[in-house]
Amino acid sequence: MSSKESGNKVMMTTQVKTVLLYPIPSLIFLLHQAVSFPALVLLDPTTFLVLGNLKIVITGILTRMFLKNSSNGWTHKKWIGLILVTVGACTTQIGKSEKTGGKWMMFQRFSAFGYFLGIGDACLSAFGGVYVEFVFKKNVNDSIHWQNLQMYAFGVLFNSARLTYLDFRKFRGWDDYDEFSDNDAVYAWPMTLFSGHSFISICVVANLAFGGLLVSHIIKNVDAIAKVFATACAMFLTPTLSFILFAHVPNSAMFGGVLIASYGMLTYYDVIQFPSYGGLGNSNSLSNNDSNNNNKNRMGQTATTPRSRRGAVL
Repeated sequence: MSSKESGNKVMMTTQVKTVLLYPIPSLIFLLHQAVSFPALVLLDPTTFLVLGNLKIVITGILTRMFLKNSSNGWTHKKWIGLILVTVGACTTQIGKSEKTGGKWMMFQRFSAFGYFLGIGDACLSAFGGVYVEFVFKKNVNDSIHWQNLQMYAFGVLFNSARLTYLDFRKFRGWDDYDEFSDNDAVYAWPMTLFSGHSFISICVVANLAFGGLLVSHIIKNVDAIAKVFATACAMFLTPTLSFILFAHVPNSAMFGGVLIASYGMLTYYDVIQFPSYGGLGNSNSLSNNDSNNNNKNRMGQTATTPRSRRGAVL
């Protein structure tokens, strides 16, 4: 059944086939978390972040493949914009891999499995964003709060199952928990869910929660690519806050990456006009020229058509 209202008013779709769409993104993001932490262990942080920025291009590819409505009107400029944003984001991270002593820290820990997990992490993040866009826009008149409630409810369910499984392994003695406190070794996760938190950690959790709500609004009202662009925009704000709070002076790689990413975003949203030569111009101008030529041909054909075939003039 479904509780709906006519017109464009807010609805709450409760059909089973629609509700069953929401466990899938929860499973995707659960798997994404399970992949991220082993990848961080096997790779250095800079390499992990560079591989993670591949999600920008992968999101564009998946959007083009599965969301035809969102990818209508795509041109070469949009692909160039996506690639430039990815290159710019990677450049900013490469700039962080240099120690004060000048030692290059990127690619120091090579692990084929780590690279596989890093690329898989980017693919899962991109696929999760594209699938959430599909689910949210499938019932576009549904309340976004109702949609978030369904998705996060399944997220809580699956994460609770995972924590229960970890507790089962702990109580059976399958894992070594000597590094944890005695409380963690004795009690199940519902008893220790809020233990060890400080005010700062609570603020971090709240920030992530509100950030997730904001991302859902971006995906529903714009698209998944705008979501990855919004995440990439953190590279603009992070150096400024780092300079204000910690007196960290951004290096040349950071400035270069920000400029490249900015140019890429402007290119994607067609703010920057490319020259028409070389096939990189705006396809809209080409289509306009074609339509103008067609109109001229039609006018010429009408002018040369005999009066008897054109019909009477009133």
